[in-house]
Amino acid sequence: MKRIALLTCVLVVALSATGYTDEWISQESGTTQDLYGVHFISPDTGWVVGNYGTIRHTTNGGASWLPQTSGTTFDLRDVKFVNFLLGWAVGASGKIYHTTNGGVNWSPQTSGTTQLLWRCSFADSMNGWAVGRNRTILHTTDGGLTWTAQTNFSGNVPSTAEFKAVFFYDSQEGWISGKQGIILHTTNEGNLWTRQWEGGTTMNLNGVVFPEDNLDGWTGGKWGYIYHTTSGGNSWVRQDGPHGDTCLMGGVYFTDNFQGWGVGKYGRIIGTTNGGTEWIIEIDHGTPPRNLRGLHAIKSSNQIYVWAVGALGTILHKGPSMQVPSMTNRALIILSIALAGGAIARLRKKAQASA
Repeated sequence: MKRIALLTCVLVVALSATGYTDEWISQESGTTQDLYGVHFISPDTGWVVGNYGTIRHTTNGGASWLPQTSGTTFDLRDVKFVNFLLGWAVGASGKIYHTTNGGVNWSPQTSGTTQLLWRCSFADSMNGWAVGRNRTILHTTDGGLTWTAQTNFSGNVPSTAEFKAVFFYDSQEGWISGKQGIILHTTNEGNLWTRQWEGGTTMNLNGVVFPEDNLDGWTGGKWGYIYHTTSGGNSWVRQDGPHGDTCLMGGVYFTDNFQGWGVGKYGRIIGTTNGGTEWIIEIDHGTPPRNLRGLHAIKSSNQIYVWAVGALGTILHKGPSMQVPSMTNRALIILSIALAGGAIARLRKKAQASA
């Protein structure tokens, strides 16, 4: 019986060659359009958007992506969902599209602007913001039925300022980051936007996130620079890491105050597990070296799932997804099963004969 148990263990070990992996893997998007935005509402369900109105949707973590009809040929730059049904996509010429059925149908909303909208953020199903070129900030309190421009600023915010990212901690407090080192902060749902850390940097800041509270946040962008605040943005400190000449085109994103990533030019991906005290290169000049422009990550049951999107339909994923075994591993598995199964059968037959 001990030998049977041992052989059974060998079989289990062989099968474990399929295993789980947290390596970055490429997912087949089914499009060659450049992708800019990605958002997941669960480890299984997510959306990506890109050029010429491209929207694609997955319900199996990205193992397969299916097209959704946006109804537009305008480029889309970002997508956000607040649950499995309600979502928004924003993009060129001030276009905003909304779905109430998970993307089966998308309908245009009137934004009141023709400026390019880079990103959007929703605190809930009613309260949302979209930001873009020429100091554009749009706000809705009714799920997008109406959008109103927010134009009340404190500090030096040029009329040509280009806002590249927006993040709201709740329906009252949020941050915007943009070109030339601009960081804005509001505590009254955008009725007043105050410039923070003015003169702290002139680098373009393409992403901003406060993952757990309204004190610890990160922003990042040009030349791979990353900045961290522990004071809600009143002051920022540059974090050392693998910076150099690679722009973090998708900015940075954190799932908590420890786990974070940045994505950028030529397929570079950097990551940290200690809040940015140390950053490592997870992918450097991917194959092929395609620019990455969007990033999203979620934590579910203490597991972390990350997606990055970019040029020519690129989708990369990191998470505890089942890895398909190589042909060599498959052969070893089949051989192990055959040998173990035969040995177990012979031992059982011998045991029955001596009974």
